[in-house]
Amino acid sequence: MEWYFILIIILAVLLISFFLFIILVTFKKSFKRGKEIPLLECDLKNTKYYPYIDIIKKHYDYFNNLEYKELEIKSYDNLILKGNYYDNNSDKTVIFFHGYRATPLNNYQIIGKYLYEKGYNLLMVYQRCHGKSEGKYITFGVREKYDVISWVNKINNDYNPNKIILYGLSMGAGTVMLSTSLGLPKNVKALVADCGFDSSYNGLKRGIKRAFKFGYHIISFFMYLLLLPHANLKKNKCYKALENNEIKIIFIHGKNDELIPISMGLNNYNHNKGEKYFIETNMIHAMSIYENTEEIANKIIEYIEK
Repeated sequence: MEWYFILIIILAVLLISFFLFIILVTFKKSFKRGKEIPLLECDLKNTKYYPYIDIIKKHYDYFNNLEYKELEIKSYDNLILKGNYYDNNSDKTVIFFHGYRATPLNNYQIIGKYLYEKGYNLLMVYQRCHGKSEGKYITFGVREKYDVISWVNKINNDYNPNKIILYGLSMGAGTVMLSTSLGLPKNVKALVADCGFDSSYNGLKRGIKRAFKFGYHIISFFMYLLLLPHANLKKNKCYKALENNEIKIIFIHGKNDELIPISMGLNNYNHNKGEKYFIETNMIHAMSIYENTEEIANKIIEYIEK
């Protein structure tokens, strides 16, 4: 065999090995447990949060001075999931589902304060494979949607509120929207979906595209195949679930969202069957509440109260 054929074979093997290494490392970083760090423990310089650091600190201090009870449930697949319950002696409760690799307070310290001061009890859930909750894989709403039902049942059994609102941001919004296909209890009166993807697979693909400008379609497909034994991302479409949703829902999305484009939010909005409202902001991903905070918070409260 000529030397250059041997060289080509060696280079091909090295290239394939490198590609498989990238795939496996990306899979581990994308789906397996990581470590979520509170915003105030991060260096926020040169991040999207830095202009709002004083606001963030103020709201973290607010929650640090509130008492809470740690609740836990056992998921349908036997994971212990936990959340912090802020009891406001109210008959209405908001259950928050945070985004990918986030913590509840990282996503919800601002709107959480507004809702608490308006008289709502708050349950800030740690989604599976995040923080205090168990779990080996993040599944972009595929398994998490069943956890929504478990948490609603927990709150109903322990506190029996008249009204429950489900609030999700980014992956949390996908989780909440997908849960509407499971038949939510009648006291779930409203949903808030902030910058949610329109399908679990599209959410994954957009995240991979952010990390790999080239070849992200191929990498996303391999990620899908590796996760397939645990969750079928392609079968879980938020916009399809919403075609039969009769719970009123408020959508929030920034037109400059660089991760989950506003077209996905509009796709969900257009497919939703029931009462709906859309708030468009000028912000990037997961930052809408930082623009005209009181106006957006009051609109959310007005909508879920009516």
